[in-house]
Amino acid sequence: MEQRGTAGGRQRTRAVHAGGLSHPSAGPDASLGSMTTPVYRTTGFTFDTAEQMAETAAGHGERFLYSRYDNPSLHEAEQKLAALEGAGAGADVGAVVFSSGMAAVTAALMAGLSAGDHFIAQAELYGGTTGLIRRVLRRFGVDVTYVEAAALGGPGLDQRLDSAASPATRAVYLETPANPTLRIVDIEAVARTARARGWRLLVDNTFASPINQRPLALGADVVIHSATKYLAGHSDLTAGFVVTQGEMLDKARELRIDLGGCLDASVAWLLARSMKTLALRIAAQNDNAMAVAGCLERHPKVARVHYPGLASHPGHETARRQMSGFGGMVSFEMADEQVAPRVIAALRLIRLAPTLGGVETTASVPALSSHVKLTPDERRAAGIGDGLIRLSVGVEDTADIIEDLEQALG
Repeated sequence: MEQRGTAGGRQRTRAVHAGGLSHPSAGPDASLGSMTTPVYRTTGFTFDTAEQMAETAAGHGERFLYSRYDNPSLHEAEQKLAALEGAGAGADVGAVVFSSGMAAVTAALMAGLSAGDHFIAQAELYGGTTGLIRRVLRRFGVDVTYVEAAALGGPGLDQRLDSAASPATRAVYLETPANPTLRIVDIEAVARTARARGWRLLVDNTFASPINQRPLALGADVVIHSATKYLAGHSDLTAGFVVTQGEMLDKARELRIDLGGCLDASVAWLLARSMKTLALRIAAQNDNAMAVAGCLERHPKVARVHYPGLASHPGHETARRQMSGFGGMVSFEMADEQVAPRVIAALRLIRLAPTLGGVETTASVPALSSHVKLTPDERRAAGIGDGLIRLSVGVEDTADIIEDLEQALG
């Protein structure tokens, strides 16, 4: 069953109104005047005739069959994100929601790659994605070549991508801003090169959210989200999305059925509810992160700050072109690598946590958390030193966040 992101209005309006009872499948619920879409806690759906069930099982019509396949509660979240990510990219963009961000990453890669295929991946990726590539995809005959973010833009991009490619290359996989280095890749430039060679471009847009960046409008073919982070925004649910169109959309939906990564209806309802405030939360996090990054850049014990909103960031100009906001993630390197764990331990307001994107500010040392399974050499290649601290800046009062950082840094 297909749904498309056609809701009108600007992003804040889409976040509130896209999806919900406007969908044809809502049926009689729409006439009750409910302000919210109900939760459909059912494993399956009944039919009047066997022929009607057969037609639905074949994928025809607007009815639902079985909640591992699809469920009305999932549609509101899917329509909402399709409307947000699809803005400026055409009316036929659709979204498929999964039980986790890694389930979404897995489906997106499997939808476009088969045994014997090769793809090009940005070297600076979330540790879970790197693990999937190394421990799973390679076992099934899919090969990869990594290219550093710094090489994915500017003069000579075509030649650099060609040198990483092979006759079996089918796709390019990006994550921008990257976790945790906040490195920026020129999506539009990579999309032009990929399209000219018949490769698909997949972009993990988790750190930016569709409020700050819309890769489909920049030429990407597939967008991936760990909805656990900014889309949900309250550190209380796990989910993921694939946003695309055409054949890739159909394949992503089929893989959700085949792999069993369907999201629970109650969690989908919470996700759709949370996404209504996405634009408001992101605006506050953008402002707070910019202030925090500026403060850290001036601190004598901080060697370097990674934030695309700073003029000192090597990807600043590209970020200005392709992003409408610079996001809530800030990472910084301590002048003395050995003190990073002590700084984390001294924080009072800011909490040590492995996740990000919530309304509360959290911190982590990636070498000891998200990227701990990488070898030291792999971490160094990705720009992750032992003294790197990652901040997910929340919506608290800016002064309180900065005061906590300053007392912890000493």
